[in-house]
Amino acid sequence: MSKDPIASATGIRKAIHEHQDLNSVSSYIPQATLSGLEKYLMHYHALHDWEMYWSMLKYRILSSSLTELAAIYEIEEGIEHRIKEMANQSSSFTGFMAALKTKRYTWTRLQRMCVHILTHTLKEQVIHNDQPAYIRLLGMNGRGQEYLGSVKKACPSRSSLNFRPIGSRTSIRT
Repeated sequence: MSKDPIASATGIRKAIHEHQDLNSVSSYIPQATLSGLEKYLMHYHALHDWEMYWSMLKYRILSSSLTELAAIYEIEEGIEHRIKEMANQSSSFTGFMAALKTKRYTWTRLQRMCVHILTHTLKEQVIHNDQPAYIRLLGMNGRGQEYLGSVKKACPSRSSLNFRPIGSRTSIRT
C-alpha cells in the first residue's frame, strides 16, 4: 500500500488478500478492526475470500433448476439463465464473475446474488416494506426540529424522535 494516511476499503482488502498479512494494513485501520481480524485469522487460519466458496457455490447453482434459482432473492429479469451457463463454463469464482458481469449487473450486485444462492434466501422470505426501518439523522437546526416534530405527528409509524442539540448531553423528546 502507499504511504498515504488514508486508504480506500478496496485497497485495504486487496492488500490483505495479496499478502495474507495484516501488518501491511495495520496503519490504515482502527485498532479494534485489526484486533478483530487477528482473532479471526488465529481462529480460522485464513482470511476467507470468494474463491474458497466457489466449489460450494458452483454446486448450488448447477444442482438447482432454473425455477429454483429464479426464486432466490435478488435474482431477477432472467439472470438465472446466465448464472447457470457461466457457472458451467467457469473454473474459478473470478472467472465466473468476469463472465457474468455486465453494465446492468455490477460485481457487487452479483456478489449479493451469490450470497443469497449460498444461503438459499428466497424472495418469499424477505419482507418488502416501502417504509425504511429507521432513519438516523446526523444533525439539524431548529427549523429542521420543527419540521420533524410536525411530520412525526402525521407519521403512522411507531417513531421516536430524539433530538439532542450539538454539544448537549440531554435529549429533547418530541
